[in-house]
Amino acid sequence: MKKLLLIALSFYVVPGFAALDAYEKKVSNGKVLFFKGPNLTAEQFSGMPYNRKPDPAWLENQTKPDAWRTMAKSLSPDDFKAMTQEELDQVYMRLSSGPILPGDYKGQAMMKGAMTSNIKNFILKKIHGVNLMQTMCGQRDIFECFMEFAWEGKRIYPADASTGEYLLRNAVSQSVAHTIKSVMAPAGKKLIDPSNWLLRTLSPFPGGLRYMIFPAHLYCGQSMMDHRRESIVADYAWGSDFSPFIIGLDDIFGRNFLNIREEIRMVRPGLYLGRVYAQKIFLFNFVLHNPVVEKQAQGGQWPADACFDGKSTR
Repeated sequence: MKKLLLIALSFYVVPGFAALDAYEKKVSNGKVLFFKGPNLTAEQFSGMPYNRKPDPAWLENQTKPDAWRTMAKSLSPDDFKAMTQEELDQVYMRLSSGPILPGDYKGQAMMKGAMTSNIKNFILKKIHGVNLMQTMCGQRDIFECFMEFAWEGKRIYPADASTGEYLLRNAVSQSVAHTIKSVMAPAGKKLIDPSNWLLRTLSPFPGGLRYMIFPAHLYCGQSMMDHRRESIVADYAWGSDFSPFIIGLDDIFGRNFLNIREEIRMVRPGLYLGRVYAQKIFLFNFVLHNPVVEKQAQGGQWPADACFDGKSTR
């Protein structure tokens, strides 16, 4: 009995993250604290099983809130590109939702090898014209290539006056419409757009006119990465609730196809880190940045979270 109790306690008292090494990574305006396994590089540790990685609560306990905010203020959007997936995870786990601030946010997708070949094949089988897309992208990762070519960011619309609901749409390059049509044509597919809704979605965005497509409900919801506190969730399942909604295009992200769900947390006002899931499977990370919102918030108080922050005061 005593032996069994000691074995049970060993699983509880000696978690996989008990002997992690701290290290600092240089970023644009300072350094950020991370943790990794002993005698491993950051890249090697990123590929380790999750039961060998830090628990969110343990990780957050290693950094005081004021110290973390100083680190967060030192980050620029480009700093995330140089991080491993584990480093991005450790940043995300120390964030809270922040407020939902309407505006236009330039976006940047980051593929960090998170998608296995099986997941990629599952998604690619559902997309027509993959061979043509691969020809366009050459030897580059097809997902990263297409995201750079097509996706430019997100727009968060002000809350509806009657319902209080938020709407999010994705800003897509005008040239992508021609590519979509050429990709779908060999497969005998075409956009169902009898009212030219695609043209109706054209709207000014940083950099020029962009299509505002792939609508999503925006609300507070549980994070699939860190259950302690809520994230801002972009839910595409019922994007058809919004008009315009383009059959054959907007429904790609919807409940009957990829069923995309994104979760977003604030690094600092105007800068957000997000995660993309399809069919509840993690795909990749993204960064959203609005320099106008960022500048307006400089020198002011740290904004309150729109979503549950994990404290028991609610």
